[in-house]
Amino acid sequence: MKSLKLVAVAAFAISALAACGGSTGTPTAATASTPSGGSSAAPSSAAAPSASSGGAAVSQAPAGGSVDLCGVLSPTDLKTVTGDAYGVGSLDSVGECTWRVGGATVNDGKGQVIAAIQAITLDYVKSSYGSGGSDVTVSGHAGFWNPTQGLQSMWIDIGAGNALVLSFDPIVDNSQTVATKLAEIAVSKM
Repeated sequence: MKSLKLVAVAAFAISALAACGGSTGTPTAATASTPSGGSSAAPSSAAAPSASSGGAAVSQAPAGGSVDLCGVLSPTDLKTVTGDAYGVGSLDSVGECTWRVGGATVNDGKGQVIAAIQAITLDYVKSSYGSGGSDVTVSGHAGFWNPTQGLQSMWIDIGAGNALVLSFDPIVDNSQTVATKLAEIAVSKM
Protein backbone atom coordinates (compact mmCIF):
# COMPACT_ATOMS: atom_id res chain seq x y z
CA MET A 1 0.00 0.00 0.00
CA LYS A 2 2.83 2.42 0.83
CA SER A 3 4.33 1.85 -2.63
CA LEU A 4 0.99 2.79 -4.22
CA LYS A 5 1.01 6.02 -2.24
CA LEU A 6 4.51 6.80 -3.42
CA VAL A 7 3.48 6.15 -7.04
CA ALA A 8 0.65 8.69 -6.73
CA VAL A 9 2.94 11.27 -5.13
CA ALA A 10 5.61 10.60 -7.76
CA ALA A 11 3.05 11.10 -10.54
CA PHE A 12 2.06 14.43 -9.00
CA ALA A 13 5.67 15.51 -8.54
CA ILE A 14 6.59 14.58 -12.11
CA SER A 15 3.66 16.51 -13.55
CA ALA A 16 4.44 19.49 -11.32
CA LEU A 17 8.08 19.47 -12.37
CA ALA A 18 7.08 19.14 -16.02
CA ALA A 19 4.88 22.20 -15.58
CA CYS A 20 7.91 24.06 -14.24
CA GLY A 21 10.22 22.96 -16.99
CA GLY A 22 8.53 24.91 -19.72
CA SER A 23 7.82 21.90 -21.88
CA THR A 24 5.56 22.69 -24.80
CA GLY A 25 4.71 19.05 -25.42
CA THR A 26 1.21 17.68 -25.03
CA PRO A 27 0.56 16.12 -21.61
CA THR A 28 0.03 12.39 -21.62
CA ALA A 29 -2.14 10.36 -19.27
CA ALA A 30 -0.69 7.99 -16.72
CA THR A 31 -2.52 5.62 -14.44
CA ALA A 32 -2.19 6.27 -10.75
CA SER A 33 -3.61 4.58 -7.71
CA THR A 34 -6.41 6.32 -5.87
CA PRO A 35 -6.81 6.34 -2.09
CA SER A 36 -9.68 3.85 -2.37
CA GLY A 37 -7.34 1.35 -4.03
CA GLY A 38 -8.76 1.73 -7.54
CA SER A 39 -7.02 3.44 -10.38
CA SER A 40 -7.79 6.48 -12.42
CA ALA A 41 -6.26 8.41 -15.24
CA ALA A 42 -3.98 10.90 -13.55
CA PRO A 43 -2.12 12.85 -16.20
CA SER A 44 -1.20 15.57 -13.74
CA SER A 45 -1.85 16.91 -10.28
CA ALA A 46 -5.41 17.69 -11.31
CA ALA A 47 -8.17 15.16 -11.62
CA ALA A 48 -8.92 14.25 -15.21
CA PRO A 49 -11.31 16.79 -16.70
CA SER A 50 -14.87 15.75 -15.98
CA ALA A 51 -16.67 18.07 -18.38
CA SER A 52 -15.99 20.27 -21.33
CA SER A 53 -17.36 23.71 -21.99
CA GLY A 54 -16.63 25.39 -25.27
CA GLY A 55 -13.56 23.20 -25.74
CA ALA A 56 -11.99 24.21 -22.40
CA ALA A 57 -11.33 21.55 -19.79
CA VAL A 58 -13.22 21.90 -16.52
CA SER A 59 -11.85 20.11 -13.47
CA GLN A 60 -13.82 17.90 -11.16
CA ALA A 61 -15.34 19.88 -8.29
CA PRO A 62 -17.17 19.22 -5.04
CA ALA A 63 -20.48 17.36 -5.27
CA GLY A 64 -20.11 16.73 -9.01
CA GLY A 65 -20.22 20.44 -9.99
CA SER A 66 -17.57 22.21 -11.99
CA VAL A 67 -15.12 24.93 -11.08
CA ASP A 68 -13.50 27.44 -13.39
CA LEU A 69 -10.01 27.10 -11.89
CA CYS A 70 -8.75 30.14 -13.76
CA GLY A 71 -11.55 32.10 -12.11
CA VAL A 72 -10.51 31.30 -8.52
CA LEU A 73 -7.58 33.73 -8.66
CA SER A 74 -7.17 36.88 -10.72
CA PRO A 75 -4.03 38.77 -11.68
CA THR A 76 -5.22 41.44 -9.21
CA ASP A 77 -5.50 38.84 -6.40
CA LEU A 78 -2.00 37.60 -7.16
CA LYS A 79 -0.55 41.13 -7.30
CA THR A 80 -2.22 42.07 -3.99
CA VAL A 81 -0.88 39.00 -2.17
CA THR A 82 2.55 38.57 -3.79
CA GLY A 83 3.43 42.05 -5.02
CA ASP A 84 4.26 40.61 -8.46
CA ALA A 85 2.36 41.30 -11.69
CA TYR A 86 0.95 37.98 -12.96
CA GLY A 87 -0.74 37.45 -16.29
CA VAL A 88 -4.16 35.86 -16.68
CA GLY A 89 -4.48 32.19 -15.84
CA SER A 90 -4.04 29.65 -18.60
CA LEU A 91 -6.06 26.42 -18.47
CA ASP A 92 -4.26 23.37 -19.83
CA SER A 93 -5.68 20.21 -21.37
CA VAL A 94 -5.86 18.37 -18.02
CA GLY A 95 -7.73 21.09 -16.15
CA GLU A 96 -4.89 22.84 -14.31
CA CYS A 97 -4.68 26.63 -14.38
CA THR A 98 -1.29 28.34 -14.35
CA TRP A 99 -0.53 32.00 -13.72
CA ARG A 100 2.97 33.32 -14.44
CA VAL A 101 4.68 36.57 -13.55
CA GLY A 102 4.56 38.95 -16.48
CA GLY A 103 2.25 36.63 -18.40
CA ALA A 104 5.14 34.39 -19.48
CA THR A 105 4.14 31.32 -21.48
CA VAL A 106 6.70 29.07 -19.75
CA ASN A 107 8.15 29.01 -16.27
CA ASP A 108 11.04 31.46 -16.47
CA GLY A 109 11.79 31.32 -12.74
CA LYS A 110 10.20 34.68 -11.98
CA GLY A 111 7.10 33.14 -10.44
CA GLN A 112 4.21 30.85 -11.15
CA VAL A 113 1.17 29.51 -9.32
CA ILE A 114 -0.68 26.37 -10.41
CA ALA A 115 -4.20 25.46 -9.26
CA ALA A 116 -5.69 22.00 -9.66
CA ILE A 117 -8.41 19.86 -8.16
CA GLN A 118 -7.25 16.40 -7.15
CA ALA A 119 -9.55 13.51 -6.26
CA ILE A 120 -7.69 12.73 -3.03
CA THR A 121 -8.10 12.98 0.73
CA LEU A 122 -5.87 15.03 3.01
CA ASP A 123 -5.05 11.91 5.05
CA TYR A 124 -3.68 10.32 1.89
CA VAL A 125 -1.69 13.46 1.02
CA LYS A 126 -0.23 13.67 4.54
CA SER A 127 0.75 10.01 4.61
CA SER A 128 2.38 10.35 1.19
CA TYR A 129 4.48 13.37 2.12
CA GLY A 130 5.39 12.07 5.57
CA SER A 131 6.77 14.45 8.15
CA GLY A 132 7.68 17.98 7.28
CA GLY A 133 4.27 19.34 6.41
CA SER A 134 1.75 20.97 8.67
CA ASP A 135 -2.00 20.97 9.17
CA VAL A 136 -3.68 24.29 8.41
CA THR A 137 -7.19 25.68 8.31
CA VAL A 138 -8.21 27.79 5.32
CA SER A 139 -11.55 29.58 5.54
CA GLY A 140 -12.93 26.81 7.74
CA HIS A 141 -11.58 24.02 5.50
CA ALA A 142 -8.98 21.53 6.68
CA GLY A 143 -5.74 21.86 4.77
CA PHE A 144 -2.16 20.67 4.57
CA TRP A 145 0.94 22.73 3.79
CA ASN A 146 3.80 20.88 2.08
CA PRO A 147 6.87 23.10 2.40
CA THR A 148 9.69 20.87 1.22
CA GLN A 149 8.90 18.01 -1.18
CA GLY A 150 8.67 18.84 -4.85
CA LEU A 151 7.07 22.22 -5.33
CA GLN A 152 5.68 23.87 -2.23
CA SER A 153 1.98 23.13 -2.18
CA MET A 154 -1.17 23.95 -0.24
CA TRP A 155 -3.83 21.23 -0.18
CA ILE A 156 -7.36 22.23 0.90
CA ASP A 157 -10.20 19.76 1.50
CA ILE A 158 -13.11 21.01 -0.60
CA GLY A 159 -15.40 18.05 0.09
CA ALA A 160 -16.61 14.99 -1.79
CA GLY A 161 -13.12 13.43 -1.61
CA ASN A 162 -11.50 16.33 -3.49
CA ALA A 163 -8.71 18.76 -2.65
CA LEU A 164 -7.83 22.09 -4.17
CA VAL A 165 -4.07 22.16 -4.72
CA LEU A 166 -2.06 25.34 -5.14
CA SER A 167 1.60 24.86 -6.07
CA PHE A 168 4.23 27.61 -5.99
CA ASP A 169 7.49 28.27 -7.77
CA PRO A 170 9.90 29.76 -6.87
CA ILE A 171 10.04 28.88 -3.23
CA VAL A 172 10.37 31.91 -0.97
CA ASP A 173 10.61 32.47 2.78
CA ASN A 174 6.97 33.54 3.17
CA SER A 175 5.45 30.94 0.82
CA GLN A 176 3.11 29.51 3.47
CA THR A 177 1.66 32.96 4.23
CA VAL A 178 1.23 33.65 0.51
CA ALA A 179 -0.26 30.18 -0.06
CA THR A 180 -2.74 30.61 2.79
CA LYS A 181 -3.91 34.02 1.58
CA LEU A 182 -4.30 32.81 -2.00
CA ALA A 183 -6.10 29.65 -0.85
CA GLU A 184 -8.55 31.79 1.16
CA ILE A 185 -9.31 33.83 -1.97
CA ALA A 186 -9.65 30.73 -4.15
CA VAL A 187 -11.95 28.90 -1.72
CA SER A 188 -14.17 31.98 -1.43
CA LYS A 189 -14.71 31.91 -5.22
CA MET A 190 -15.60 28.22 -5.43
